[in-house]
Amino acid sequence: MARVAAITNNRCMSDYPGWRPDQNPGQHAPTGGWSAPTAPPPRPPRRRPGWFPAVIAVGAAALVGIVVVSITLAVGGGSGGTGGHPSAHDSTLSRPASASAKPSPSTYDTLPDPCSLGSTKPKKVAGAKADGSPGDEQSLCSWEIFHSDRTAYLQIELTRSTSSRGPIDDAKNTFADDKSYAGEADNKYEKDPKDISGLGDQAFTAKYTNVVVYGKSEADAKNYHLGGAWVEARAGNAIVSVKWGGASYSGASSDGKSYEGTNYSYATADKQARAIVKYLLGKLS
Repeated sequence: MARVAAITNNRCMSDYPGWRPDQNPGQHAPTGGWSAPTAPPPRPPRRRPGWFPAVIAVGAAALVGIVVVSITLAVGGGSGGTGGHPSAHDSTLSRPASASAKPSPSTYDTLPDPCSLGSTKPKKVAGAKADGSPGDEQSLCSWEIFHSDRTAYLQIELTRSTSSRGPIDDAKNTFADDKSYAGEADNKYEKDPKDISGLGDQAFTAKYTNVVVYGKSEADAKNYHLGGAWVEARAGNAIVSVKWGGASYSGASSDGKSYEGTNYSYATADKQARAIVKYLLGKLS
């Protein structure tokens, strides 16, 4: 069966895994799909981490009536002049980073393959083909099954910040934006975000629902209602986001255009999504 339309939820991976309006303007449908474009709601502005230029200390010394002005660059500690007297500015000086200094252990250079989940991939998507889009700073993968009796929809997004303003702070802001969005009153698709301990540096889980339009043609397309869990975690400058949902159906509704039934249990979907997030966090390098 060929896809003709995308998910109606148009924020934070909900169309195709990984879509965020600040990264990809416009709505992204799954490969080969069709969707009516909608204007995404505005995201709150990102906070910029504070930073200040290095301080330059200036000292003066007199020799036999000749004034010599010396400019001393900050090197941290020690005295500020040739006479051995400590400079009043020394306490504010900072040592420049060594050119050979290695990144912090929590700053990751590569992302794992989100399509390689091993035994953590839920059995409900067994047989579905992985649709991946790897990248150095954003890597995506999804599995989908749409049948008249059931649907299963797994979306994974990995992102790695390389912001010059500070990759870890930038990742923190992205994570905060996503969690805040999950708790917005007018968000119909994600609800009740809660903090999680033991997953990366920060993590949350939220209830997740969606509607996917799918069919052989636009005229044949039907709405598939589904539900599950959204789990997202940050480790250093990297974020792992997993949306996992589905439903079982007894058949199309009376209008023949909408499949509605029993969504996946939030508790079960949340447990499986956490296992995927934990597995991928362990693959960061």
